[in-house]
Amino acid sequence: MSETQKAIATVTSAAVSVQFQQAPTSHKYRVYLTPVAGRKVDEWTKLIPVSDCRQIISELDGLLIPAGTKTATRQAEILIGSYPAREMADPTIFIKGIASIFSETPKDIGQVAVDQLTRACKWLPTRSEVSQVCGDMVNARRAALRIAYDQLEEHRKRGKEKDTAVRYSDLTDTQKIELDKTIEASIRKMT
Repeated sequence: MSETQKAIATVTSAAVSVQFQQAPTSHKYRVYLTPVAGRKVDEWTKLIPVSDCRQIISELDGLLIPAGTKTATRQAEILIGSYPAREMADPTIFIKGIASIFSETPKDIGQVAVDQLTRACKWLPTRSEVSQVCGDMVNARRAALRIAYDQLEEHRKRGKEKDTAVRYSDLTDTQKIELDKTIEASIRKMT
């Protein structure tokens, strides 16, 4: 792994951790919103309250709006201007290439990417490296949004189950006898 690749890996991990700074409810539940391999939202998951799930979705949807061309161009200029002069085939094309990545990226992620890249990379990052860093941060935010939607869906499922569930005390005497027989039969099968 090259020095630049190591720096990019450091940037990505550091930048993902700051993605919820502008979303207070998302920040509060960031542990629940961070994807973990093999973990999914199911009947065993501790759920975020419905109102907070809706707030998280609202926050993250708003934070996924791409930056405008003017902002993206300025971010590209700051990134490129932060490094010593280098010979490029055409600096204008390079700025437009970097700006095109920032224009597809939310403004705050572009700012974090510029800050982290200029801190971690000794050399001017390539368009591909900038794209990787921005993409990793956007994907982490989208994953958090997906988890919030999954949490809402699980609330819906649990609500349906709750509506159809019947308490033992609410059963008729005949239903109680049938249920008791079923449970006894199941226990006998296990032993």
